[in-house]
Amino acid sequence: ELYNADVLPVDVGGLYLSDDPVGRPRRYPLPPFSFIGGRSHLLLIADGDPEEGGDHLDFRLAAESGIIELSEWAEP
Repeated sequence: ELYNADVLPVDVGGLYLSDDPVGRPRRYPLPPFSFIGGRSHLLLIADGDPEEGGDHLDFRLAAESGIIELSEWAEP
């Protein structure tokens, strides 16, 4: 779940989610023009089942110590 505490919407399109930030930092790109409304949240399900819909990620978090990273990627 990503939360936007601001009163204005925030554009998260072009950001990336990953459960492996060192090895695969750009694992799941958020689609262009993806917004989180003001004082609202975006719920994403890390179940490795993207066929279930746009809110399902193509990876799952490890039960014993899963991490998730939200990042912006800039080419060096």
